[in-house]
Amino acid sequence: MQRIADWLEKLDLGQYAQRFAENEFDVSVLRLLTDDDLKELGVSWASSENIRRHQSGCRFDTVTRCAFFRKN
Repeated sequence: MQRIADWLEKLDLGQYAQRFAENEFDVSVLRLLTDDDLKELGVSWASSENIRRHQSGCRFDTVTRCAFFRKN
């Protein structure tokens, strides 16, 4: 779960790391998250768009690698 927290931090979305941890998200689930899932987690619309944009173009073999690959 620390990998997801690191990924969120690199996207400047570290404020959501605790919510992801509380819901026991791991890398295998991250790519499956929908807009509704993110909304239920309390992720703002803009942050949700940022997450979705980065998750769609990434290879999730490692979240950290993904964050560096897609970081604007």
